[in-house]
Amino acid sequence: EARAALQLPAQACVLVTVARLLEITPETMRFWAGLLRALPDTLLIVQLLQAAEVPPGTIDAFGADWDATLSAADVAPSRGLILAGAIGSLGELQNVVMAGDVFLDSASFAEPDLLHVPLVCGLPVVTREGATLRTRAGAGLLRTLGLDEWVARDDAHFASIITTLVTDESRRAALSERLRTAMSSQPLCCDAMAA
Repeated sequence: EARAALQLPAQACVLVTVARLLEITPETMRFWAGLLRALPDTLLIVQLLQAAEVPPGTIDAFGADWDATLSAADVAPSRGLILAGAIGSLGELQNVVMAGDVFLDSASFAEPDLLHVPLVCGLPVVTREGATLRTRAGAGLLRTLGLDEWVARDDAHFASIITTLVTDESRRAALSERLRTAMSSQPLCCDAMAA
């Protein structure tokens, strides 16, 4: 249902991420493009947050940069979908996330409250652990769930974890079930405010 709303092919593996425009660096775009090049049957959805708050023309300029980055990596721009429409509710955000198979916590301003959405939806979340508090928050949240194997040390490890989840559908399904079980036990990361 979520995929149909976005007109995504049922057979593709879909990576999804949520970020503010200022969090998406040229390095991040090149990393995403490299993933899509390496995983030819994969699509990426990037849901922009607070897009209405950026100056006029900024989204169009970002879209042009994104298309150029994809083209430079020999990836069809149609495989990297940027959603800039306003998210008016948690339900709307969940609908976007549910269109995916794997959630990428790839923004440098990792936010555990946003990670709660894919976790509750049963999507595997892959994060990179950095050297600062904000880049360690997602890793800490995943570790409270016993999901250390979804925490990457660096870009190469990040890409490796994602590749494994994309290419091994049965493993991805088993991990999703494990995640649902972990989330149903009201882990430390879930409190009344997060529900």
